[in-house]
Amino acid sequence: AANGQPPYRHVLTHGFVVDERGAKMSKSVGNVMFPGDVINGRKEIRFKKEKKKKKKQKKSPGKEAEQDEDDVAAATKEAAAAATATPKPQSAMPAYGADVMRLWAATQDYSKDVSVSPGIIDATFVSSKKVRNTARFLLGNLSDFDPAVDCVPMKKTSGAGPAAPTLTPLDKYALHLLWQAAHDVDGHYSEFAFGKAHQRVMACLTADLSQFYLDISKDRLYTELAASPSRRACQTVLCEALAVLTPRIAPILMHTAQDIYESMPQAHFRGDGSAGSGLMGSAPMGCWEWDSVDSAPPPSIFHSGMYRPPDEWHQPALAADWSAVRSIRSEVNRLLERCREDKVIGSTLQAQVTLTVSPMSPLFDILSRIDLEQASGYHAQQQGGSSAAAAAATALEAGMGGLSDVLISSTCILQSPDT
Repeated sequence: AANGQPPYRHVLTHGFVVDERGAKMSKSVGNVMFPGDVINGRKEIRFKKEKKKKKKQKKSPGKEAEQDEDDVAAATKEAAAAATATPKPQSAMPAYGADVMRLWAATQDYSKDVSVSPGIIDATFVSSKKVRNTARFLLGNLSDFDPAVDCVPMKKTSGAGPAAPTLTPLDKYALHLLWQAAHDVDGHYSEFAFGKAHQRVMACLTADLSQFYLDISKDRLYTELAASPSRRACQTVLCEALAVLTPRIAPILMHTAQDIYESMPQAHFRGDGSAGSGLMGSAPMGCWEWDSVDSAPPPSIFHSGMYRPPDEWHQPALAADWSAVRSIRSEVNRLLERCREDKVIGSTLQAQVTLTVSPMSPLFDILSRIDLEQASGYHAQQQGGSSAAAAAATALEAGMGGLSDVLISSTCILQSPDT
């Protein structure tokens, strides 16, 4: 008021904290969730105090009510049992850590009353564990990756030979998904929609990375030569995924983000203060927001600023093609799952999938531009010329809503014991 403006930029308010039934927190009721118990665990058992209503004894006018010996004995026994009875205990709580407490607070709709209970905290812990497990997988596959040497460019540079490796369309699509996730999360943070920001990060980690890109790319990571261009291209995307997502979970999962930051490939920590300039020319690297290229990386992720993906990652036309492929892949997976449930196949490696697409369909052009084996993660298998005992165990056909011009058939190939 003295300066003509409020002493703050924004104000956020929230409702009361209630239990899972919507009842207010009360020590007397015993439904209070203490933040210290969530963070550090509750080793001792705290007991709820159960209040018992006192029964009023009726008195006869002018004299006290008489009780026979049996009534007196029963009352004495009941009083002794009540004095020595153990109250109903609350279950012990494990130490979830500060990250889970912060994640619970961030994912609540603070425009109304917020609920907390042991079950809600446990579900929040599962969500945080998903982030750590995905980060562990990414870091584990980057142990031999040096971004300054091994990074694969998006396109061939001038003077590069015809055999110079570049990222595959699948890799470029993964970078597009990271670019989109980064911009969505930043927008949610600017609107203080912390729950939406975390949901967008989780969608990228689960649907885009774990269930799609990483599921398809495991063969490249595990079976290719360590320094093969295909494996290095995949590692380039994994390194970028860590750099994009880690600072965006830091406002909520601060300890998890710092752990990831300290384990990332050190050569990746270079920036020049201008977003989108890249680390190595045509390489797909974004950049961190600190000032100097020559300075050592900050010891904390909270001093590094955001990691800005370059606009070259944004490729809507490529994303449209791959979105159609993902729809087909989801339907194929559904049909193969039905085969597994019917005990026709034990794994997807025992099935051969045939797609029949009308040449007049827009999908025909899309599929002709994309390597279906790379898109599906399944290997093509030729019939004949082997000792396999061809047995067409089942054939499934599906006309899909929105993909009605695609006919999918799945034939099981059972191999004889001598193969």
